[in-house]
Amino acid sequence: MCNGYRLLEDTRIKEELARRITHKVGITKEFVHSNQLTIIEYAKTHDNYDLFERANMDAAKLAGLLIEKRADVTEHPVLTEPQLTAELHRRGLSPVPVN
Repeated sequence: MCNGYRLLEDTRIKEELARRITHKVGITKEFVHSNQLTIIEYAKTHDNYDLFERANMDAAKLAGLLIEKRADVTEHPVLTEPQLTAELHRRGLSPVPVN
């Protein structure tokens, strides 16, 4: 597996980073996308399929082709007594009376 520190040892990546820092491009969508493509090419040439897959997914997210959906689970729905009884009946169960 290849991590970021190993990628920084690659001469092409060092040169590209130096060029971009020199020109003060900054971190832009194009900069990150270009880096992703460089990492993808590196992973392909070194048969690093794990890195290749992760870099492809990150590039797809950056391009807007994939969107991570996350459900808000901070509040659980609260059922009223009639709603709870109806849900239990729907599931084939019957409510137990509370003393």
